[in-house]
Amino acid sequence: MDNGGKSFGFIPTAVRKRQSDVFNPDAVTPFKKMRKTISYTNVENDGTGPSISSPSSGGHAFFTPPRNSRKSNQFSSPFPNLSPSMFVSSNTEDSGVTNTPRQRRIFKTKDCAECDICSDEVFEVRHPHFSTQKATAKRYGFYYCNLCRMEHSKDSSRLNVLLSSSTLHNLWKNPLYKPNQHIDFDTIIGGRIHDIHASFLYQYSQVSTPMDIILVCGVNNIPTEDSSQNIIIQFKSLIKTIKDHSVHYNHRTENRIVLCTVLYPPKHCDSSFLPPSKNMTQKVREVNAWIHKFNESETGQHLKIHLNGVVGDPDHQDLVFKYEEWNEPDRTKKLHLTNQVKNQIAAQVIEVFRKMKSKD
Repeated sequence: MDNGGKSFGFIPTAVRKRQSDVFNPDAVTPFKKMRKTISYTNVENDGTGPSISSPSSGGHAFFTPPRNSRKSNQFSSPFPNLSPSMFVSSNTEDSGVTNTPRQRRIFKTKDCAECDICSDEVFEVRHPHFSTQKATAKRYGFYYCNLCRMEHSKDSSRLNVLLSSSTLHNLWKNPLYKPNQHIDFDTIIGGRIHDIHASFLYQYSQVSTPMDIILVCGVNNIPTEDSSQNIIIQFKSLIKTIKDHSVHYNHRTENRIVLCTVLYPPKHCDSSFLPPSKNMTQKVREVNAWIHKFNESETGQHLKIHLNGVVGDPDHQDLVFKYEEWNEPDRTKKLHLTNQVKNQIAAQVIEVFRKMKSKD
């Protein structure tokens, strides 16, 4: 959607606060206050980012009034302190304004149904979002898990969680995905790091169980105006939130994290058709170099999915693509790995969780 060269990045206020805390080691944000509000931040649009529509965005705008009722679920609203009166226009004799509901702003990364997890009475968020937490909200004790393809207990002394953009969406459908312990999946199509951060706050901040977490995000930040250092700061902020979760619940063994390396998709890194200003190869290298150092210092475990779809290791040598390992037929749109490649990654994910678990 055209918004006059601009788009509104959907950045939760709590997430932006967490990012600023990274600069100040002494800054403390009480964990129970980290899910307060969401706001829109105006950012430049490079044509790849999400869009937002509002009554003032022109002829292509679309918007909907707030619904009188929403399907309820267990997830807390990020607007717990807002009064319903804010959705009603003031009625004065001079202005002639009537008490009509204000229209919700729509934020979307895809043309799809509204996301019940991330939406609110103020903002209607549209992105495909798969959540194990939501899917099993009404499950108790032993149940048949469609992801694990077996019956197991919902209770666990330590959760395995994979938070991802579309990079590893539907990983559980691959033949080599045969976990010996349950893994929670939370995947957002088109999700950037702050979307994954917000999803963790919405769904896991009230879960007291310690966690082993694999983070698979950042590829959708690469084509934006985010510098490599800005992307790293967003990772640090998300990591701090996950670590603070352990402090808040006084975990004996804190949450453990493995960062997945960022892919080199031809769509953003292929010099055969991209001008130098649009080629993001160096940005990916800088982010991956930091991810490698973090993983070494954190758990010693790595998930190097950047080695797929390419020849050798482009972190340290010239970038040569294996186009057949990318899903999209058009070279200029290749962003996702094929199911055959993801099948191999499924086995790697299970092994990383097993190795983290072996440290208990």
